[in-house]
Amino acid sequence: MAFPSSPSNQATHTIGNKTWTYSTTNDQWTRNAGAGAGSTAKYVSAYTAMADGGQIVFAHGLGAEPDIITYRFKCIIEIGDYSVNDIIDMVPQAHTAGANKGTGSVVNATNIILRISSNGPGAYSFKNSGGLFIMHSLYWKVQVKAFVIS
Repeated sequence: MAFPSSPSNQATHTIGNKTWTYSTTNDQWTRNAGAGAGSTAKYVSAYTAMADGGQIVFAHGLGAEPDIITYRFKCIIEIGDYSVNDIIDMVPQAHTAGANKGTGSVVNATNIILRISSNGPGAYSFKNSGGLFIMHSLYWKVQVKAFVIS
């Protein structure tokens, strides 16, 4: 289970028996005090350009394998009814029907490696309808957020 990436309408989130609170001041989730409460280390990458068929290595510096990872894509050229600077969340996925498109990731205590398929990071729904369009890397930049929970 993952945290909502854009919690503007949600101040708390429960995973299992642990409740977390989001702070808009420092853009960070913190586990609420109580039995077993711990701390959270966070990595946030810059929005990074992608290339179809390429990979990006994000050296997160957390010293442990992240417990939670989110992938955010920022529109840099209008497409699919999305405006420049619109942000979408997408989990790694792969599609082979019709065209190889999607993303995959490898995660360890040092890096998050994001692989982009030869026809872009995937299919996504149009902003204003239920149809799908193929995302091409030229139109988007990607950001990775990773959290280690102790």
